[in-house]
Amino acid sequence: FFQSRQPLLYLDVDILCNKPVESLLVDLAFSSAIHVAPEGRLNEGNDNSSGHWYGWRMMEADGMEFDRHQRGFSSGSIGYGNSSVACEYARLIMQVAQAYRKETGQDRPFIGYDQCLANYIFLKANIRRFELIGQAVTLHRIKENNLALFPSERRGFIHFLAVPFPIKFEAMKIYNQDMRKKTQEESL
Repeated sequence: FFQSRQPLLYLDVDILCNKPVESLLVDLAFSSAIHVAPEGRLNEGNDNSSGHWYGWRMMEADGMEFDRHQRGFSSGSIGYGNSSVACEYARLIMQVAQAYRKETGQDRPFIGYDQCLANYIFLKANIRRFELIGQAVTLHRIKENNLALFPSERRGFIHFLAVPFPIKFEAMKIYNQDMRKKTQEESL
């Protein structure tokens, strides 16, 4: 089933859509790139960061040339023109994840490897593009003390970030109710 599909749009569970997606899917179908939404800088702001959200530590260990100040991307929304591209890079990510686990001796769950590995591999292969998904996705960093504060009236996908999922889910419910109310008001 998966092997013969095009286009493919992966979305994390903490993303809501408030606009039709057909035009985005058509654009994806005619692209050989992998489309993602830009997020923070590759180096996360400092050399002593304990994390590696965008894969810069792997890039550095690999001897890969990269600009530490260029943008990384969120692995929460990824668009592919066809399943063969998706499968090829998914397999590569899994191979590198297993090699990384073996090399570092860190036998932790796969969770947390997805974004850094995708950033490392997609940048190394020069296959990632920001245009399509970057224009469609709004990254919304939730403030725990104000779940009803929303980023803008921009239509597309809203990716809820920066808090544990139960809080995201509450913010998503509030946002959904607000959008339904606005839609009803607009139709009057």
